[in-house]
Amino acid sequence: MTMFRSKLLGGSEFQRASGTRVEITIKKAQALLAYLALQQGKGVPRDKLASLLWSDRGDKQAQGSLRQTLTVLRKALEPACPSPLIVEHGEVSLDANAIEVDALAFAELCDRGGVADLEAAAKLYQGDLLDGFALRDPVFEEWLETARREYREIAIRALARLLEHKAASGALEEGIALAQRLLRLDPLQEEVYRILMRLHAERGEPNTALRHFEDCRKLLESELSIPPDANTLALANEIRHERLRPHQSTQFEFKNIVQPGDNKNWRRPAMAWAAAVVIAAAGLAAWQPWQADMGAASVGMSASTANDRDAVGHGRSSHADAREAFRIGWEHYLRQTANDFAEATTYMETAVRLDRD
Repeated sequence: MTMFRSKLLGGSEFQRASGTRVEITIKKAQALLAYLALQQGKGVPRDKLASLLWSDRGDKQAQGSLRQTLTVLRKALEPACPSPLIVEHGEVSLDANAIEVDALAFAELCDRGGVADLEAAAKLYQGDLLDGFALRDPVFEEWLETARREYREIAIRALARLLEHKAASGALEEGIALAQRLLRLDPLQEEVYRILMRLHAERGEPNTALRHFEDCRKLLESELSIPPDANTLALANEIRHERLRPHQSTQFEFKNIVQPGDNKNWRRPAMAWAAAVVIAAAGLAAWQPWQADMGAASVGMSASTANDRDAVGHGRSSHADAREAFRIGWEHYLRQTANDFAEATTYMETAVRLDRD
């Protein structure tokens, strides 16, 4: 029988089945209750809980603080009988049958994956896990950040699948709302920008579509220092020249949307790799004329032993000239390969995309 409801997505609230709020003023008690609620009724060893919430204290003091916090929770959950808080055999848990947890229901709906399930999941996801909640304990903060990221990634995948369905069924309004929501979760999803642009164009709003293109272009430039990829540029060109007619049937591919475990900044390693190749090539090219000048300087130095001090001075001058030649050559080749850098970046993006396919 459900006696309590825990709302953890978009905040932190614990309610009785009647709708009245369970008042817990101590933050460590709030954190403990939220952590236990996410364990699906599984028992957690007391020493693990003590380390999670009081990592800056000794074992004895941490265990004492845990006992006091459990007492606070028992009183807050009264007069529920039996208490959903279970402490036995050195473990602590919450009765899963007595508590509904929105985060667990959300994850279950996403696993089912039906359209109705995804729509219900989208309604449940009101924001990050324990949004706005913070605790001055590094161990707990590390756990919370990881859990937030996991739930956010599940939400991104679920909303992307729902967006695919809405776009395929011609539900433009709902599709646009979902695309905008996805971009709020992760603004660097260029594929979602393309979908949003196409949906607005389908609705007969090319100017709005092109404004989204500009937003995408500026964001990629400011965050990643790269231009939009060829697909985005081509779509913007089609919309700009009215080649994409309103109400034209549209099919979307979601292979590039971030999935759980993906790195949303996957372009960064490709850029770094391309930069390394370009700089190495520039250095090699500049090294050759520098070597030649250094050889000339060496000849000048050898000649000094057979001739006079002026030759020595000439050798030193050649040495300095060689260093200056190296500097000039380096700058020249770096400038000359700027375009090659952009091409290398595009090549690596394509290679990564093909590899992911």
